[in-house]
Amino acid sequence: MNELKIPEQTEKFVVGIIEQAQGFIVNTDDDLRISADVLKKIKEAEKEVENQRVFFTKPLNEQLKKINEKFKVFSEPLKQAEQIIKEKVVAYVQKREEERKKEQARLRREETLRAKERGETIPDEFRAEIPEFDKTTEGEIGAITTRKRWTYEIIDFSKVPDKYKEIDAVKVNQAIRAGVRQIEGLKIYEKEEVAIK
Repeated sequence: MNELKIPEQTEKFVVGIIEQAQGFIVNTDDDLRISADVLKKIKEAEKEVENQRVFFTKPLNEQLKKINEKFKVFSEPLKQAEQIIKEKVVAYVQKREEERKKEQARLRREETLRAKERGETIPDEFRAEIPEFDKTTEGEIGAITTRKRWTYEIIDFSKVPDKYKEIDAVKVNQAIRAGVRQIEGLKIYEKEEVAIK
């Protein structure tokens, strides 16, 4: 494999650069001109370091992409098949639970009728209990467990409390670049930045 080689001048420049930057003073126009030169050197060093990084990572990333594409051909159908079977399992478990609830209600009605015939009342806490089905099913080589999990779907976004909403920074910045200067709830302003040429 190729050896990592960053030019010696870049290596020397980078060593202690944070301390140099912290000690740098901009109080005069001359300091401002010097800062332009220093920032240019920093930018060139960044570019050199990035070029070296890409030199080593580009072939690896290309190979990784090829490997991922190759295995996706096999993994995607497996994921789809898994999802199809899971949906069928859930449908069956829901059907079974509905049948259990109907049977429980039928037993409750029958017990109520028998109690009325005897002139008795059934206490509210009485439940004709049919035990729930076992949540785990074991096969020859595997086991599945069904469980309920709380989740959500959006019905009316305008009614969602603000603490659960998130700003889409990409869309906001696109709007600002397109000339939008007022967005309800946001302060749009110009910020001074330094560009290096």
